[in-house]
Amino acid sequence: MSDLTLRPALPGDADTLVPLMQQLGYDTSAEHLASWLAGALPARDCAWVALRDGRIAGVISLQFLPLIHQADTLARVTALVVDAQARGSGVASALLRQAEAAAREQGCRRMEITSSNNRHDAHAFYRHHGYQVPDVTRFIKPL
Repeated sequence: MSDLTLRPALPGDADTLVPLMQQLGYDTSAEHLASWLAGALPARDCAWVALRDGRIAGVISLQFLPLIHQADTLARVTALVVDAQARGSGVASALLRQAEAAAREQGCRRMEITSSNNRHDAHAFYRHHGYQVPDVTRFIKPL
């Protein structure tokens, strides 16, 4: 069995994270990732990597959003990806548990995850972990 550890993502991880983001369909540069990781504040945005046998196998990022309409903070997963070769091995579940624990520590009562309509395997994974599709419609306009 492979060894799995989690740790905060670091700016030096950026080059390794680029191919993972590409697997999600995002053409993100190492420079952007390193800059984001260097500027992320633990109380606002954070990310963790999963290392399997010492190599990064997945990443999750989390954003905390104080709400104006409720005395609550919403935790939002902004990215969760596991390398194709490591999928199905528990990496995503471990990363999601880490993010949920961090959200609870920040006093969040809810966590939100968005996922493209065509990611059926991801949807099944989220449902398996207790996430539901709410009766909400999102409107997005490119600016």
